[in-house]
Amino acid sequence: MSEWKSQLKELMERRQRQILVHSIIYYKYDQNIISDYTWSKWAKELYEMQKANPEIAKDTVLYDIFKDFDYSTGSNLPLDDPWGNDVALYLMKRRGLV
Repeated sequence: MSEWKSQLKELMERRQRQILVHSIIYYKYDQNIISDYTWSKWAKELYEMQKANPEIAKDTVLYDIFKDFDYSTGSNLPLDDPWGNDVALYLMKRRGLV
C-alpha cells in the first residue's frame, strides 16, 4: 500500500474510533466531551473519505460498523461495544463526568 493510502486508512480508522466513542458518550451516557459541530465535522469527513475510497474503507478495522454510515447520527452505532465503552468511560473519568 502506498504511503498516502496508508495515511488515509489511518485517518479513516481514527475518525471511526472517534465517532464511535463520542457517540457512546453522547447517546449512552448523556454526556458531551466534544461539540456537536466537531462530531458533525468528523462524521462528514469520514463519510466523504469512505465514499471516495471504498477499497481503502473496506480494509479498515471498523468497516463492518461504518459501511453504511451516512454521517447523520451515531445513534445507530453499536453503543454497547466493549472497547468503545472502555475508552468512553476513561475519557469521562478524566474530565470528572463519572
